[in-house]
Amino acid sequence: MIVALLHFGVRVASASPADSLNLHAWLEHPLESKTMSKIHIPTPLRQYVGKQSTVDVKASTVAEAMDALVAQHPEVRRHLYTEEGKLRAFVNLYVNDEDIRYLQKEATAVKEGDNISIVPSIAGGAENAASVVIPSEAEDAGFCW
Repeated sequence: MIVALLHFGVRVASASPADSLNLHAWLEHPLESKTMSKIHIPTPLRQYVGKQSTVDVKASTVAEAMDALVAQHPEVRRHLYTEEGKLRAFVNLYVNDEDIRYLQKEATAVKEGDNISIVPSIAGGAENAASVVIPSEAEDAGFCW
C-alpha cells in the first residue's frame, strides 16, 4: 500500500479495499493499535476453549481481549459473564500479575506480549471437621451428587 500524506489530508493508493479500511481504522484511532496478548485459562474453563491452557488474542484493552476470547470460544461466555454482560463477581482478571480492579478495570490497556490471567475466586470450607458431610451420610440424608 502506498500512502502519501498531503498538507490538508491523507491520500491512499491501495491494492485492495481492505487495505483502505485498515488505514481508515488506524486514522480514526492511531494510538489504539491491537497487539497480540495471551489469555491464561484456568483448568475448570479449559473444556470450553478446546482444552487449551492459553488463547492468543489481538486487542488493545482487556475488554477487547475478553471479547476476542468469547468470539473464538462462545461456550465460555456464560462462565465469565452475567446475562447482562457484566463480568461475574467471582472472575478476577490480571494483566502481568496486576489485578485490573486496581488499574483501569476492563479498560486497562494491553500491549504486545502481555499476559492476561483469568483467576476464579475460591471460597468456602468448613470450620471444623464435624460440619463436613461425608458422601455416604449425604446419600442417607437424601442429597444427590
